[in-house]
Amino acid sequence: MNIASVSSYPLQTSSVPGAGAKEASGLSFKSIFGDALSELNAANAQKEQDTIALATGNVDDIAAISANSLKAETMTQLLVQVRNSLLDSYQEIMRLNV
Repeated sequence: MNIASVSSYPLQTSSVPGAGAKEASGLSFKSIFGDALSELNAANAQKEQDTIALATGNVDDIAAISANSLKAETMTQLLVQVRNSLLDSYQEIMRLNV
């Protein structure tokens, strides 16, 4: 059995994992979450337009309307789950005794 010494592994330059991710990718969490929120708004607007078109009888493709509706619902559920997870993490951090 070969056991490597600890000194053979590279050290991380940051004490917080992912701390340099903003600089490396050029994207912040705020911009990513904001983009997702704007996409959700666009999906909900499309869903409303499709609902109006369905109610007035101006529908060519019912499958597309169903897909747009499911897309908007799924995006809403995903963003709510991300928000809930972030709030739980924040509350857990606030409970820490420092």
